[in-house]
Amino acid sequence: MLIDENQNIITINPAMEDLFGLDSDTISGQSALHVLTTCISPLVERGEIFQGKIASAYVLGQDLKDVECRVVSPDDRGSWISYSSLILSQVPQGGMRVDIYRNISDFRKAEEALREVDRRYRLLAENARDVVWTMDMNLRFTYASPSIRRFLGYTPEETIGKRLEDVLTPDSAELVRKRCMEEMARKDSRKREVSWSLVVQFAGIRKKNIPEKVEVELAFLRDPDGRHVGILATAHDISERMQIERNIEQLATLGDQIRNPLAIIVGLADMSDDPSSEKIIEQALIIDEIITNLDRSCVESLKVREFVKKYYYMGRFIHS
Repeated sequence: MLIDENQNIITINPAMEDLFGLDSDTISGQSALHVLTTCISPLVERGEIFQGKIASAYVLGQDLKDVECRVVSPDDRGSWISYSSLILSQVPQGGMRVDIYRNISDFRKAEEALREVDRRYRLLAENARDVVWTMDMNLRFTYASPSIRRFLGYTPEETIGKRLEDVLTPDSAELVRKRCMEEMARKDSRKREVSWSLVVQFAGIRKKNIPEKVEVELAFLRDPDGRHVGILATAHDISERMQIERNIEQLATLGDQIRNPLAIIVGLADMSDDPSSEKIIEQALIIDEIITNLDRSCVESLKVREFVKKYYYMGRFIHS
């Protein structure tokens, strides 16, 4: 809407005619404030406040920028507009201004959809047992889910801004940094959707039952042009899995520790003429069979362990 130095309407464009049901020929020459009061303000949610802001800008001779409001007319229910009023100081007559009513309904819908997606992802992150965090390209934390407290004793707010070296042991921090540099150095790193897993150790001392080690899944965050802008990480406590692995290894070692003296017992019994020798050998063979079955279980457990290590993250992300 173009307004002259006397605050009368010169003309409006077709988009404004459609938005408010106005006719350019009819309102041309009328007072802009009169049209605002009688034709526009009644169609706007909280129109009195909207009208007051515009009137104040007119009287004081000031610009007014990006005032958002909702149109509530029957024909345009739910539309959102952004209003700006700018003085055209470069015009020789002086005092002329242009009022711009921009329909931003699609933008507001997209904004609301984005907020809903963000809310859902945050709900997922904040209720997951695993820790989710993001870092900038200097490896400083920019976000951490609430479960970080269980791992480190820090709140998410305390974690933001910390360096990787503040959270991981020096060796683990160097491992992550080195792997990130290697992935960035790959020629196709900006085209590939890549993630990688590392076993690292937290350096926190604020909580006694900090996980011994965690497995971290890392992936680059990219901008629309494919440039690396950050890193997404998901950390999973593998203390229980490591304890199971140790138990399997101890069980395998125990089998050897039993078999060695058992072989000596069988050998001595075989050389003995004692009537009970046959019974000793029979019981020794039973024990050996038990150990053999345990060995088979160990082998199967090791296969399961390797399968779980290989496919754990894939399955976890598919099901989430």
